[in-house]
Amino acid sequence: LDRARVLIIGAVVVLAAGVGVVLGSLLVAGGAAPLARAASYVPADAVMYAEARLDLPGSQRANLTALLERFPAADADAFLTEALAGTLDDALADSNAPFDYSTDVAPWFDGTFAFAMLDYPLNADPENMQLPSLVGMFGVRDAVAAGQLVDDLRDEAAGQGSSFSSSEHAGVTIWSLDIQPDEFTPMGNVGFAYALVDDQLLFAN
Repeated sequence: LDRARVLIIGAVVVLAAGVGVVLGSLLVAGGAAPLARAASYVPADAVMYAEARLDLPGSQRANLTALLERFPAADADAFLTEALAGTLDDALADSNAPFDYSTDVAPWFDGTFAFAMLDYPLNADPENMQLPSLVGMFGVRDAVAAGQLVDDLRDEAAGQGSSFSSSEHAGVTIWSLDIQPDEFTPMGNVGFAYALVDDQLLFAN
């Protein structure tokens, strides 16, 4: 694999890891618990929306701390900070991602991750199949730091031969990886794009 493909795979693994820690999925409907700010970016007719709150909102941190304190060998503070960060660092290292959580992500990440499926195309023709439209969103508390990381990753990928193009929508810059269709990507909607706004870093196909 060349460096550009490793970068893409690393980003996909991060999204998959985020989806994996979701303890429950929330359909976009009224009456649910308060949602993260990412939900405001998802259309009401989305097929599915789910989120993970690593920041443990409300009484969740206190309740989990009380539970961990029942185990004398468990250091609650370390488990909720250093241990979690170490686990994410190891996962990124295993995926060969060119960044780590503690140094490159934690300074700007607010602890919320959301994932949405915007549609689910139904097409029985294998020659014209479409992938669902998917978007992942990382909560941002420092847009400058987040912007520095994604700019560095884009520059690194460009140095390895990848090409990006940009477009503007409602004052937001959208960066898209230029992918030429080939025999390995026969399906439509196979792409990679991202955008950074004040409170979210969004990735989509």
